Amino acid sequence: MLSPMLAVIGPPPMPEIEAEYAYETLWNGARVIVHLPGDGTVRLLSQTGMDVTAQYPDLKSLAFVLPGPQAVLDGEIVALDRNGRPSRF
Repeated sequence: MLSPMLAVIGPPPMPEIEAEYAYETLWNGARVIVHLPGDGTVRLLSQTGMDVTAQYPDLKSLAFVLPGPQAVLDGEIVALDRNGRPSRF
């Protein structure tokens, strides 16, 4: 089973190499691994490996939107409020 790649805290970069670093925004959503086996189905697994597909029915369309026969995505599911900010509810 694949596990999500989580951001880790490390030492800050030295000023002369800071431009070489990428920064990740903390969204505080639900971290999932999305399995697209290429047969028109979608399976979402939580960080703990639980199947949470039924909790996100709107993501079933990923099977038809993404090109290619198979894919595995690692991402964060975040609900945005009307101002485009992460919702806490």
